[in-house]
Amino acid sequence: MRSTIAALLLVLLPTAVDAQDTRDCTQCPEMVPLPAGSFVMGATPDENADDYGSSKPQVRVTLSSAFAIGKYEVTRQEFAAFVAATGHRPLPGCFARRSDGEWERQPSLSWRNPGFAQTDRDPVVCVSSADARAYAEWLRRITGRNYRLPTEAEWEYAARGGSPAARYWGADPSAACRHANGPDLTQADAFNHKSDPDYFFQCADGHVYTAPVGLFAPNAFGLHDMLGNVWEWTDDCWTTSHAGAPATGDRRRDGDCHMRVVRGGGWNYGHVAVHAAFREGEDLQQRGGHLGFRVVRDQRVVSSGPLPMAEFLPLLIFHVLAIPPFWMLFRRVGLGRWWVLIVLVPVVGFWLGLVVLAWRRWPTFDRKMTPHE
Repeated sequence: MRSTIAALLLVLLPTAVDAQDTRDCTQCPEMVPLPAGSFVMGATPDENADDYGSSKPQVRVTLSSAFAIGKYEVTRQEFAAFVAATGHRPLPGCFARRSDGEWERQPSLSWRNPGFAQTDRDPVVCVSSADARAYAEWLRRITGRNYRLPTEAEWEYAARGGSPAARYWGADPSAACRHANGPDLTQADAFNHKSDPDYFFQCADGHVYTAPVGLFAPNAFGLHDMLGNVWEWTDDCWTTSHAGAPATGDRRRDGDCHMRVVRGGGWNYGHVAVHAAFREGEDLQQRGGHLGFRVVRDQRVVSSGPLPMAEFLPLLIFHVLAIPPFWMLFRRVGLGRWWVLIVLVPVVGFWLGLVVLAWRRWPTFDRKMTPHE
């Protein structure tokens, strides 16, 4: 019966994607639904090969399924809830900036103390790829939905927000500090560096290290900090170019799978990295004061086959979080000419549906909706 109700509801709502931001539980991150779509991934041919060589050649990618992505990077507060609920303990030590400007692994540092002050709303840092995946797995267990790390293609699709530009705010350099926490004059002054325009944005965003999520203007998809703040883990194995990248946007499993692609640039790197196409590779076990993540969630769209909408009369429908065990009640009404299908579920917020189905159409409906049962 699970496939029956899933398919039924997709017949009623064939493009069923959340119309607004969603949060699947009080401790869950806020998610933004994105439609399926196509885009060109990678740096343009005329961009500097020294900076963007690994981001070439460009590849047209078509994402055939809708998905949702975190509106913000996962925060310290959200990660702390996961740690408290599961007892997960990231290994100690974090690759961090010393007072003299050099970077090294410092055993005393951790996500709780990355070596600089943070609020609960700052993005969690000093977490490895495994820590990020463990967080996504916890969300999957408590919500019944498929949370995971984004593929590299999903990440860039989300970061671009429908724009082919290198940065979603356009080419105006003065706009950078309204949209991203990156290398800027605030940081140059704090670190006593020359304000080199080849490294620093020539504006001040007011933050030296990480900033609380959501302070800066979002892209056209309503996503914050897709560029700047912290680098974000993806689930793709590291490759030195986009040659051979799947046109479907699937995760790359070739290349160096002891490393993962990280995206978005961050507070710690020159402005060339604050670019929708810029990519780097990090060791799976790396924990750094510059490294965080956000999650994606599959939308669980089910194909139903060509059954005309005219055969159904939908009366009531609510959006889903998942499909748990449920009860179904069938009643014949209207002198036996119609069937009423009522779906009752034990958890608030899951699929609820009521549909009136012509009795003469029931055999066709049942055959199309449950071909394997």
